[in-house]
Amino acid sequence: MPVEHPLVHQLMDSWGIISDLAVHFTPEYLHAVLQWEERDGKMLLHYFARDQKTIEDAITELIGTHMLMLRVLDDCMDQAFSNSPAWLKLRDQLQASVKPSVDKTDQE
Repeated sequence: MPVEHPLVHQLMDSWGIISDLAVHFTPEYLHAVLQWEERDGKMLLHYFARDQKTIEDAITELIGTHMLMLRVLDDCMDQAFSNSPAWLKLRDQLQASVKPSVDKTDQE
């Protein structure tokens, strides 16, 4: 699949966001997502998420990114997945559990 393909660009954008947020510890990630605590004059970082919404949001993003990877693979395989009624049913079930903004072009 050529790099100019819209799905590849969308996937590269998703990977860039995931990489920037979680791997490179951008200021946005450090201050907006992670929880800090001051104790005995020291700043402590709670790296792992403690609240249910943060965990659910991360899982939702992960599902959306994996669905996009499957769409790229499907395109490479001449729509082998999207021509399968069983796959379409599963895709619809997964898509219903994901934020609509995660994979904007899934129904195109």
